[in-house]
Amino acid sequence: MGKVSESIFSGKTMVIAMADVQHVEKSFEDRDMLSGAKKGDLSGCQVITKHTRWDMEADTWANAIWLPKEQTERFLSAWCHYRAELEGILKDFPELNELKAQVKELRQLSSQRLIEEIELRRRAGQHQLAYRMLSTFPDDGVASESLLKVHEMLEEYRKAKSQGEKVLKLLETQLAAVKDPDLKARIEPVKTEIASELNVNTLGRMDGYLRLADDEDLAPEQKLSLAISGWLRGKSRGDEDENLAVALSLVEARNLVRKYLHASRQHEREEILRKLEGLEGGTPDASGRSVRHTMAVIEAAKQSAERGEKVGVAEFE
Repeated sequence: MGKVSESIFSGKTMVIAMADVQHVEKSFEDRDMLSGAKKGDLSGCQVITKHTRWDMEADTWANAIWLPKEQTERFLSAWCHYRAELEGILKDFPELNELKAQVKELRQLSSQRLIEEIELRRRAGQHQLAYRMLSTFPDDGVASESLLKVHEMLEEYRKAKSQGEKVLKLLETQLAAVKDPDLKARIEPVKTEIASELNVNTLGRMDGYLRLADDEDLAPEQKLSLAISGWLRGKSRGDEDENLAVALSLVEARNLVRKYLHASRQHEREEILRKLEGLEGGTPDASGRSVRHTMAVIEAAKQSAERGEKVGVAEFE
């Protein structure tokens, strides 16, 4: 074996140089975007080469090579065969130190570029995609410092997922302990909202709640108040956040502000303002923080929907 026999892949509409391929992203039909699980049949793949660039505005690969299902399986087979033959050359001809060094350098460059792309996705808030890339990160022949960085990022996501699941479990337990049915009915929609929109970007709001969620000196209503206040205002304000009446008033104030922003008639806005003035959470300071956090969640959810994603603590499964 003196040379690689299949260094070029010839598809129906394109030719791919195997040496240029960095990695491959498979696509599946009926993907469950909430959990990131790959369900259904293979629909095709994107081939990322050393010439591929990321389009920040479009939030996707600008010039990745798309292969439909019928070509994907043939390409993957050819690519694996190419890599196996390349490795075979090094085993058959160990004296080719220059080639061995080049292969090692290519692996390091490829892994470093992949890490840079992952970090870019994380900074852009694309955590589901970043986690998926980390989970499939190649470890063969990769420098130990690169693998350590990948491990640390994975641990961050696993910790976030564990904390998110803990928040939801605690909310369920504490809501079940509330005896007043009317009070429970008012809390339930907020709990549902948190369960739907809690993710890596919003988990920090629950820090104060998580610190005191196991405090035996606090009643379930006080703990739920901490959760609601943190969710709406993003930062603990001490004993003030333990007042459930104020927390629920904040929810009502936030909802009224939403209605005000969408109201088109003057009398409707005046009526909403009158209601806001009578609420404990209707002050400009409290309402302003609540609305800012709400709008941030709405915008994040909108962007995720445009990318075909859903948010939730199960996004890293």
